[in-house]
Amino acid sequence: MRLWILAIIVFAFVSELVGQDNVLTFAEAESIACERSPEIKLAKYRYEQAKASYLAALNPFLPKLSTYATYSKRQRQFEFTPYQPQPQNWSFGISLSLPSVRSGRNIISYIQADINKKIAELNYRDEFDRLELSLVDAYFAVVEATMSLVIARQSLKRAEKELEFVRKKYELGLASKMDFVRMKVNFAQKKYNLVQAEDALQTARENLCKFLGFPSDSSVTVDTSFSLPKVEELPALEVYIARFEQNRAYRQSVLSRRYAQLSNLSSWLDYLPMVTISAGYDWFGSELPSSPSGITNNMKWSYSINFSWQIFGGTSRISSVKSSHASLEMAKIEESVALDDAKRQIRQAYRRLRQNIVSFELATAQLEQAKLLLDAAKKKYDLGSATLLELMDAEMALEQAQIQRVKAIADFHRAKATLKWLCAGNIP
Repeated sequence: MRLWILAIIVFAFVSELVGQDNVLTFAEAESIACERSPEIKLAKYRYEQAKASYLAALNPFLPKLSTYATYSKRQRQFEFTPYQPQPQNWSFGISLSLPSVRSGRNIISYIQADINKKIAELNYRDEFDRLELSLVDAYFAVVEATMSLVIARQSLKRAEKELEFVRKKYELGLASKMDFVRMKVNFAQKKYNLVQAEDALQTARENLCKFLGFPSDSSVTVDTSFSLPKVEELPALEVYIARFEQNRAYRQSVLSRRYAQLSNLSSWLDYLPMVTISAGYDWFGSELPSSPSGITNNMKWSYSINFSWQIFGGTSRISSVKSSHASLEMAKIEESVALDDAKRQIRQAYRRLRQNIVSFELATAQLEQAKLLLDAAKKKYDLGSATLLELMDAEMALEQAQIQRVKAIADFHRAKATLKWLCAGNIP
């Protein structure tokens, strides 16, 4: 009885798996790509290195505390000298070094380390959007190829029916040989288009599998149920332009300019003095102290304050100042260019997005019109009031409208991904 129950459960489970439609959604593909992307892993470890460097930049602000203890024992006594060393000796000590006052250079280094950490974080976050941008191309290439294959199959099926219809008319003497040959050529062309569509789909699948780390011969089925918003639903351009400050290339240029400003300031600090403070405590004796009061015997305190000021050191400081000033001016120019590029690229991506929505609406209307024209052309051809060329033109118009609609869907998502990348993911 238990075996029967187990067999029923296994059969139901297997049937459920077989009956499932294994469709790879874009969200699933993105999750897989992010998990397996070597670029994201490298960017993550660079970010970890930058955080470690930022932690190390705190080191100059912390005091250095160290201790030591020594024990020595002599096995031999010197008999013919007035000085008799002790058979054993104990010593221990504590030393404390305070941070060097370097005219604010440590503070500047700390701020620069923080800037480097922020730049590494920007690059890390940017890799996700770049990955999504590349994935959109690969994924929607499969979507476009899948839908184009459906169109090619529909066209071949129509051409096959029309060829059979014209063949019968030709055999009855109701159609010319030229019309029959044209339909044969049309049917052969549709077969060729179908083979091309199948090859294009397989190529697109292989590219997507490579992107996701799947075997190249994997049978990947993508989701083709996409809808596009209307132009009226798209936010105004100003909404996206207002997000230019989120553009990672621009933000990185701002951080690079700040880094250059700090480097320029740091180059002038070489002309200022440096102060170092340290203190130490040492104790020594032949026996360890038995009470806290014994520690005060045979002890030694030391303090030191070092002041150094380089009056002349050649031309190294002058060259450092000039070089850092030039780097600062270059960073300012790069920031200005990045600002202009960010706004220009956002405007262009927005226009492409808007055009793709309008193109989709136009292709949808043209598709509806082409279907009506094809039905009318078929009826006229059956009645003999339309030529075969008019019928074929109507079919071509239908295919072009279908292909244009598919292309508009894929281009819309590509433009949307580009706009999202330019705005660092902050789009409505």
